[in-house]
Amino acid sequence: MDLPTPHATVELPVFLFAAVREVVGSDQVTIQTPLPTTASALRKILSQRYPQIDTWLAVSRLAVDRRFVADEDQIESATEIAVIPPVSGG
Repeated sequence: MDLPTPHATVELPVFLFAAVREVVGSDQVTIQTPLPTTASALRKILSQRYPQIDTWLAVSRLAVDRRFVADEDQIESATEIAVIPPVSGG
C-alpha cells in the first residue's frame, strides 16, 4: 500500500448536504489538495471551484473522516471530507 508522501496531492471525495447539495446539484464532488493542509485551505479550494456556495461555506462545518474540524486544524491525512451547513428542525 502506497502512503502519500509529504505534500503529495491527493484526490478526495467531498460529501455535500442540505442546501449546499441543492446549490451544487450533486451530493458528492471530488477535489485535489496537497497534504498536509488545513480545513481553511479546503474551504478555499471549494470556494474557488464552486463560488455559488461561498455564503454556505462561511457558516458550514467541515468534517474530515467523520470528525468535525476547525479552520486552523492541520490535516495530515484524509479519506473523505463533508460540508455540513446549519440545519433547523421542527
